[in-house]
Amino acid sequence: MTPILMYSSLGGFRTAGTLGIIAAVVALMLAIFCYIFIIPEKEKRNEPFKSNKFFCVLHDIFNFKQLLLEKILKFIYIFATFACILAGFFTLFTKGGFLSGLVTMLIGPIICRIVFELIMLAVIAVKNIVDINKKLPPRHDAPQQEAPDVPDEPEL
Repeated sequence: MTPILMYSSLGGFRTAGTLGIIAAVVALMLAIFCYIFIIPEKEKRNEPFKSNKFFCVLHDIFNFKQLLLEKILKFIYIFATFACILAGFFTLFTKGGFLSGLVTMLIGPIICRIVFELIMLAVIAVKNIVDINKKLPPRHDAPQQEAPDVPDEPEL
């Protein structure tokens, strides 16, 4: 019986390259599918993709109408806060760790909050700039920049 992954003499698995090629082809097919059916505006999409809420969310994410980073940062903040509290709680019961556990439980979440608020400031600033940009009318009075004069190349 032949094993699924055979180690080659070149220092790697022979099928790892094959699996990588298969993964790249499937990823390419999925990207083409998304580009054709999900990314176009609602008027241009096929009927099953217009009304499905899941595809509408994907459309907003792929067209950068929703910032995914904000949701990820919120999750990481909650995780880090709970991690600080639990680490401090478990440190309370170690030998000589009562004070350090108490400090971790009290100061850790505050430091997490400050760090994530600083990061979220940038995300919120981007969202506000995008909102302001949507509300502004298009500028037709902006001066048109002319292309700089480039001397013609001499013919040989």
